[in-house]
Amino acid sequence: MSWLNPVRCLLFATSLFAIASALAQPTRTLAAAIDYHPDTFETQLAQLKASGVVQVVVRLTELPTLANWQAMLDTLGKSELEWRFCLAGLPRTHGWVALPERYRLRGTEQGVYSLQIVGAEQTLLAVSPHDQPMLRTLMPLTLSDGRAVLALGDTAESVLLLYPRLADALPDLWEGWDRYRDALCALLLERKPSGKFRGWLVETGWDAQSAAAFPDTERFRAEWLGFLKLRYGELTELERAWDLSASLNRYEQAAMLIPLWHGERGLPYLVSPDGKQKPLEVEPRNSRFWDDYHAFLGERWRTLLKGLRQTLLSFTPDVEFQVVQPMPDPTDLPTPEALRDPLMPAGYSLPATLRSEWRPFLVIESARARCSLVVLEWIGDSVERASLMQDLAREMGIPLVVWRVKTDPSATLTHEVWQALQATDIGPSTPTFIPFPASLWGMTSLQKWRTGWWLPADPPGELQPLFWGFELFAFWRPVEVQALDKEGKSITVRQIELYLWTESGEREVILRRYDQTPLSASDLNGNSVSLVQRGDTVRLKVGSVPVRLRGFEVLPLCESVVSDWTQRVETLLKRGTPAGQDAQVLRFVFDGAIATYRRDRVQGFPLMRNAWLEIETAFQPYRMIEAENAIHHTFGTSRRDLAASGGATLWLHTPLKPTGEGYYARYTLNIRTEGVYNLYLACRVRPPKNGTPDSIEWQIFSSTEEKTPLAKGMVPLDTSKAVSSYADRFIWLPLGNTTLKAGDYLLQLRYLPAEGQNHFYAEWDMLLVAPPGIVPRGVIPPTY
Repeated sequence: MSWLNPVRCLLFATSLFAIASALAQPTRTLAAAIDYHPDTFETQLAQLKASGVVQVVVRLTELPTLANWQAMLDTLGKSELEWRFCLAGLPRTHGWVALPERYRLRGTEQGVYSLQIVGAEQTLLAVSPHDQPMLRTLMPLTLSDGRAVLALGDTAESVLLLYPRLADALPDLWEGWDRYRDALCALLLERKPSGKFRGWLVETGWDAQSAAAFPDTERFRAEWLGFLKLRYGELTELERAWDLSASLNRYEQAAMLIPLWHGERGLPYLVSPDGKQKPLEVEPRNSRFWDDYHAFLGERWRTLLKGLRQTLLSFTPDVEFQVVQPMPDPTDLPTPEALRDPLMPAGYSLPATLRSEWRPFLVIESARARCSLVVLEWIGDSVERASLMQDLAREMGIPLVVWRVKTDPSATLTHEVWQALQATDIGPSTPTFIPFPASLWGMTSLQKWRTGWWLPADPPGELQPLFWGFELFAFWRPVEVQALDKEGKSITVRQIELYLWTESGEREVILRRYDQTPLSASDLNGNSVSLVQRGDTVRLKVGSVPVRLRGFEVLPLCESVVSDWTQRVETLLKRGTPAGQDAQVLRFVFDGAIATYRRDRVQGFPLMRNAWLEIETAFQPYRMIEAENAIHHTFGTSRRDLAASGGATLWLHTPLKPTGEGYYARYTLNIRTEGVYNLYLACRVRPPKNGTPDSIEWQIFSSTEEKTPLAKGMVPLDTSKAVSSYADRFIWLPLGNTTLKAGDYLLQLRYLPAEGQNHFYAEWDMLLVAPPGIVPRGVIPPTY
């Protein structure tokens, strides 16, 4: 029997290995979610079980009655399914919304305005001159069914800013939360989930509007007051932090104030909605008001979530508790950083309306913080398309994937579909991310290479972009590597990791280095790249697959682009004299830069680049205009976006119907040579809800005083008409063409929403006015 001992040892070791492997890998779970409806709940469960679903998530959009609670638990127990509860009906409360980028109207000569704000019973109205932020009028308005008609006289040169008091403006973290928690505990005291109950999901989160809302309940004011007293021991400290123009007598005065500004829009004042305090002027850039408020909301939110988790797990120990946040609308203003992370296991719910944004969002968010689950809305997709999204979630290391199934007959989850999803499901893996600066997103795209996911980083952190012309793209980052010193001891050495790629094709790149450390190079598909090193130069081939070079201690210079610039300048100067520039002066400046470069390459390199760029710009036969640089517009604001040209876009996102001339932007346009010109607009477009896209109207005037356009046109915002795209979000849309003489013009673009719209969105990045044969190529200036 001595042979039994080795066998037992082998079996024991195998068991330990299996247990260790199971612990190392997160459990893969595929579930279906349904909303709880008492009348159809049992039928829905039976249908899901017949389809092969093993685990179901029951979404409680409101807490059931005690009788329904008992019946629901009985039904779940009989179903023999694994199940979770999703608390999807957490309370919300009224609040004053300070978002002037969204609630903003341009004044009209008639001064009569028809307002409609869904969910608003009251609003503050601030009137300011359009050319400077100054509070001329502040008055409360009462709305009936969200509507009001207002007569203000001549306000043609004014801007109207609205600060509505909206229903369900933000999560109720005060009285409403207590009532909800107590009602839930009452149900659990009567009967706790048991059997195959696997855990709790809690749907909660923030967006730009909810983070800019201010409740007016006594409980909120008391806790906001306590937060301010704790943060600022002296009232003078608060006054300095908020940069107040006048002193306060009591902390209670500060707790009553709301801002009239947000971001870079609005008026620099703090006011009390009840009008009992005089408006206090501030300097928004120096005021910490918004930082304090978001810190207060974030602290309160996380504290309540921790308390809810502790309470629920005391009733149902040994189950999971996870937070499900709504996917933020990528076309909206960003959610404040203080409100993005609940600091506990969390994931996202991805709605079908944002399906085109699922992939970039999930990859970028997974690189920022690990997601423990994802809820995908099922709308009757093909198995192939659904499997691709499910596989992506697994690639991002997400162990729990939930398909939310609605009662729509056209989106039924059949047995065949679910079996196919189960058959193709893979285990969660650990992704590798290779970030590049978001400012270079227009020169590449988010994609998966064999060595990892290539994705934008915003903020870029230590990633430093390099401007080496329009044909070669590069950035570098510092890295730490282990090396041996002269005595053979291991030391940490800081080196430079350089990334290079082209738009298309392959070219030779020559780098001049200033160190002699060993180098290695490979592309992001894992292929080794040959390096030819002679003296201080390194030669290599670079194509559209990014190449990663390692080993530099000092950032090298690119000599091949210097040669490109020199040849390009010679070619351009042979074309004659550029309009509005002296070719001899341009030549003199460039020759001076060359002379400096020959003496000192480090000092001369940026001089040569600047001189080449000036000549390139002088000869351009086209005009590229940043949309956010309009001389006048009625849009909401300039939205920061590092992926956009110039790092920003002209942005409109409002429920307010346009007044007067509508939503437009005006630009000066200088034409150097008479001829035919094509117009293009780089913009971001959302899929139309009713099948009819919005439109763009363009007009060209001979001067600002002229009322009759020289040329005009109108085109739908149809993505199928795009000539190119960039940064996985912007498209170049052709607007039309016209013949123009040399001279100065006024170009006006107007956003025309489709019929039946109740929310208006437009986002423009840049415009191109170019002769035939020149077409946009992403964010890079076109070739001519």
